[in-house]
Amino acid sequence: MSNSYDYFSNNNVVYNINCNDCEHVYIGQTKRKLKCRVNEHKNALTNLDIKSNVAEHAFKTNHNINFNNTKIIYRETNHKARKFLEKWNILNNKTKNIQIMNDQFNASSNIPNQYLEFFN
Repeated sequence: MSNSYDYFSNNNVVYNINCNDCEHVYIGQTKRKLKCRVNEHKNALTNLDIKSNVAEHAFKTNHNINFNNTKIIYRETNHKARKFLEKWNILNNKTKNIQIMNDQFNASSNIPNQYLEFFN
């Protein structure tokens, strides 16, 4: 019997999407199915929507985005915890000098100072 589990049907996740042509990564979160959110990123590319950080990176650099290899980093049903994990992961990547597509996102806001020491 084959496994019909659909990875992209997961919801309540923090995820990342990598650029195929450079080290940039987008980190996001969604309550909805991951497939729905990834399709929104894809549609932003098709519709030339620069309000999307993923689409903006692709437009500015003429790079290809690796949507098929989207990774779930965390599963979390609590919205506030999921937002915290998204910010935490963005900040953690920034401290490792990993380029973030959503770099304008202020990852340190809402992260208590006592936790910031873990990134130094």
